[in-house]
Amino acid sequence: MRRLRFDDLFSVFNRKKMDIRSCAAGLFILSFASIARGQIFLTQGNDIEEYSLNGTPINTDFITIPNLDDVSTKLAVEGNDLFVLHDGTVSEYTTGGQLVNATVYNAFFDTGSATAITVSGDKMFLSILRGRTSPNTIEEFTTAGVLLNSSLGVAFPEPQFMTVSGDNVFVESDPAIVLPPINGQLPLIAQFSISGGTSNSNFITGGFGAYFGLAQIGNDLFTTDFNTQNIAEFTTSGTLVTSSLLPGLNSTLDIVSGGDDLFAATQQGNIAEYTADGTIVNANLITGLAWVNLNIAVEVPEPGALESLVLCGSIFLLGRRGSWRLG
Repeated sequence: MRRLRFDDLFSVFNRKKMDIRSCAAGLFILSFASIARGQIFLTQGNDIEEYSLNGTPINTDFITIPNLDDVSTKLAVEGNDLFVLHDGTVSEYTTGGQLVNATVYNAFFDTGSATAITVSGDKMFLSILRGRTSPNTIEEFTTAGVLLNSSLGVAFPEPQFMTVSGDNVFVESDPAIVLPPINGQLPLIAQFSISGGTSNSNFITGGFGAYFGLAQIGNDLFTTDFNTQNIAEFTTSGTLVTSSLLPGLNSTLDIVSGGDDLFAATQQGNIAEYTADGTIVNANLITGLAWVNLNIAVEVPEPGALESLVLCGSIFLLGRRGSWRLG
């Protein structure tokens, strides 16, 4: 979307002799519309549903994919694009629901099925069940599906959740797989360097809890423990901050970040919103959903929208002090 420049604005004002308070009102409306653009996407049966950031349904038939297995479906949003991993294949839509590319990654023509996805900027990262070099390979693509790196590393066991922080991809193991523990603990989160730095397939280890979802805010990682009904917080250097950030979440199935907040989907069919320090924003942001399986993704407005709103307020206040006209 083309950004409105200040020289464009002043050109219009000079031609139309617009009152500066009218300009402020117009900019306020534009900024508010931009701020209201934030969306929550979630899977329900064959549908991907769309909600506003305040939990209001926008479109419960936003995208329909026949025979969609919502248990294994994963969602990733970046900018104006929504990526849907289903049946091992990745499809791309706009956040307005228009199909861009039905097979950004094609499990049939490529080497194997994708089990997890994360997108950052113009890069897409997938965990491939039967990768080009070995099982559970982490591969790097452009968001157009062009392969960049066929082996960032190998995750163990089968990955289900991924996120990016800086130059690293963090990958969470499948909580349903029970394997002999390594030194008394199972691998929980692996870390793979995008830039060729040090990687660690046993970056964070844990007990036999069932961990679902992986979110990142700033220098912290957040994951849920289905068994203890809590959220654990780690630094991106692997240090445990707390194992009980958010107690009593009623068996959380997924957790994602949206701006500075965490959105957690529970087995009871609720989506709750919290701040990164564990403060409740809305424990019942969305309710009444089917519990199998609440995969979610959140799009938040660009920071520029809020800056424009602040600018509008300043212009409006100046306009109230005098009926200035441009030109």
